[in-house]
Amino acid sequence: MIRRLLHYSSSRARRLVIAELAAISVTAVLQGIAFLMLVPLLRAVFVGDMDSVRTWLVAIAVVGAAYAMGYWTASQIGMKASTAVLDSLLDRLGNRLVDLPIAWFGTDRSGLLTEMATQDAMFVSTAPYSFLRLIIIGFLSPATVLVGMYVVDWRLALAMTVMVPLMVFGARSVRKAIARGEADHSEAVAGASNRVIEFARTQPALRAAGGSPIAERLVEEALQDQHRAYRKLLAGGGIGIGMFTGIVQLSLTVVVLLGAYLAVGGSIEPATLVALLVLGVRFNEPIVTAGDLGGGVAIARNTLDRFDELHAVTALPEPDKLAKPQGRTGLSPRRSAGVRRNAGSTTGSARGHWACSAPRCGRSAGSGAP
Repeated sequence: MIRRLLHYSSSRARRLVIAELAAISVTAVLQGIAFLMLVPLLRAVFVGDMDSVRTWLVAIAVVGAAYAMGYWTASQIGMKASTAVLDSLLDRLGNRLVDLPIAWFGTDRSGLLTEMATQDAMFVSTAPYSFLRLIIIGFLSPATVLVGMYVVDWRLALAMTVMVPLMVFGARSVRKAIARGEADHSEAVAGASNRVIEFARTQPALRAAGGSPIAERLVEEALQDQHRAYRKLLAGGGIGIGMFTGIVQLSLTVVVLLGAYLAVGGSIEPATLVALLVLGVRFNEPIVTAGDLGGGVAIARNTLDRFDELHAVTALPEPDKLAKPQGRTGLSPRRSAGVRRNAGSTTGSARGHWACSAPRCGRSAGSGAP
């Protein structure tokens, strides 16, 4: 999706989006490092080593300050990138509509174009700021934590790694469910918009005929179709999000059970186990948030699909080079110069009116003489 978004972006918007993604990636890694530092900090707290506690607190504060600065920078860049992407999408849409043949407008597409120029373009343009950065943090930060856990305890890290394919499957299921529902909902919204616009345009005829229950029924049916599609979108997305959340919670349960088994067997210290369990909770929380926002990616992809379909339409043929007119144009330069601005005459016409000084003109514009 990011590549397709960059395809429709201007050079300035492309630079801003790439800069934001780079900044938020660094921020996500810093967040994961800060979470990993909780393990030695909590271990030092449980054993009562206050010198180590102060050292790790200072280290966490430094990493946290760097994270806060990076997050603020990425947010500022993201707002600018969203504005630039919106300008690019609207420019590309307008330029494309100008290039389309007249026959393409034979079908009523006012609802579709209205949706693309308003809600769709706005939603895609806010993607870098509203949910892409949160999704990157939600997956890149836990990945950093997972790599660090192999250093602390490889057994718990391996248990988390086994659950990753299930999480990926759940995230894809959420996106597919929301994508199907959003496609149907978008089609229903376009149909309802077409009916409402048609109903408004034909008001003179409808009122002259004394009203039309058929027209009102068509509008009502289109609105009901839109409501049914929206309910279907909510139901499908809710089921997918619920399944994904259950998979993430299952991974946490596996880690807790394995940690308890290792602690009972004496393979791991209780202080280290508590620190790793806290780390496991922080591992799962961003993933749940990212999974909830995965539906936004599906909606943005469907929107970009509609832009792709619009750009796939064969444009109006145009010559590579402009042709120069050949032969006489009908008026010689001398005769065509006869029409001029009569700004100083006070007899032939009123001041500021157009007058003709060519011999074939019988009177000047504004003169009362025949």
